[in-house]
Amino acid sequence: MSEEGEDIVLSLRRGNSVLQELKVRVRSSDSPRDATLPDFASLCHDAEDRLWPLTAVPFAAVRDLIVDGIVCSGESCEVGEVSVPRVPDWVGTRVPMAEQKMLRVPAIDSNSCLITGKHKMQLPTFDKRPRHPWMYGTCSECHISKRYPTWPRKSKEVENRQSVRKGQLPPTTALSSWPDLIEAVTCLGRGTYSDFRFLARQVEDSAFFVRHALTSLDGLSVIEVERDRELRPISWETAPTCAAELPDGGWILTGHWSRDLRGSVLDDVEAAGGWVRATPLGSASLAVVGGVSPIDAGEIFEGHNVEVAPSAGLTLAMVLPRLSEVLKGVVAVPMPSVAEALFFDLGSAQWRPISHTTLPGAYKISNRFKDTYLFRSREDASNGTARRVLPELAKHLAAMSAARPIVRYDPDSELLRVPAGCELPGLFARSAIMCSGELPQFEAKSASLAYPNISAEVAGLLIGKVMS
Repeated sequence: MSEEGEDIVLSLRRGNSVLQELKVRVRSSDSPRDATLPDFASLCHDAEDRLWPLTAVPFAAVRDLIVDGIVCSGESCEVGEVSVPRVPDWVGTRVPMAEQKMLRVPAIDSNSCLITGKHKMQLPTFDKRPRHPWMYGTCSECHISKRYPTWPRKSKEVENRQSVRKGQLPPTTALSSWPDLIEAVTCLGRGTYSDFRFLARQVEDSAFFVRHALTSLDGLSVIEVERDRELRPISWETAPTCAAELPDGGWILTGHWSRDLRGSVLDDVEAAGGWVRATPLGSASLAVVGGVSPIDAGEIFEGHNVEVAPSAGLTLAMVLPRLSEVLKGVVAVPMPSVAEALFFDLGSAQWRPISHTTLPGAYKISNRFKDTYLFRSREDASNGTARRVLPELAKHLAAMSAARPIVRYDPDSELLRVPAGCELPGLFARSAIMCSGELPQFEAKSASLAYPNISAEVAGLLIGKVMS
């Protein structure tokens, strides 16, 4: 092993011969990719695109910039007041799911080679030197197949090699938490959805967490996500460096923050007599600062060329469009013919089996590879069409179409609640999250997701827009 600056070179040797070599590049947000490279598209939201609350587009394609990260520049969209209950009432009205057929697999004997690993491999024999470098063997008991080399490979000597310092590997850890993930996306700056999936699975190896991490970082305005016309994620990019004002007078540092820039701003805030706290994610990358006057805060941020978003949650809630306008941008496709489907029941906020797909509402169609979520309006039901959408969007569209809100608001506790799995879609969620700087919290007792610190004004705007 040898080190070259921040890079590590791992060498596998046999004597003086190098069998294999791997160079590991160690990077952080202090050494990000150059944001001026051509592949950086400066993703933002275009008011001319009806789907702008759900997807970002490259700046070069923008005709009317309305939201860039958490900074808004559009006009306010007024809506009427919609009255909703204070307490979630979907608990206790659960619809029983149909009994599923179970596939039972017999238990494996403790002496089986699948448990012990002692396979009885049957290998081919050769009269002469084999022509191919690999051969395949099969276990006579479990029939597992494994590849073996037929002859050893000769390693090539590497000339002009620098001296190598032998020693123990430095202590390293894989991505194991939200701070690690935020640091990684800040370092990369931009990537495809496959890149993000690879990073997120190092924190938790599940498809659920990949989607949860993508929507959470999008809601916190850490990244912007570009989607296709069927709202499937294509690429992502870190949002602009910004300080978003919270209702309590604090400022959350969100977007693309390097360690050096963040440290300098935090030092200046503390020097001015302010305070610093980490978000519930436990990440210094999403620190919240406060305790300084708006004038002092503005001077500190301006001195570091940091964009400022006053009253971020309220301002974004004001410029968001009605959900019915967003629906007009979703392409209608022929309704697939399926034998089985699930229908979203608004009373219980739960999927239930249905024998036909003729009703307006939200549908979930599953196969062995993926789940497809569809919404059908009354017009779609008449025309034999449907809209492929995000699962949470399908549910809120169904509630809007039936005029049955699945949002609850308690003005005393300032909690905005939705059923678990029915989080607010796109920038509607970002507006709610930017009222506290926190992700919605799951409440097991009410089977709800609760957005904290939502004022009555913001709640009225969000509820009115998702219901109209």
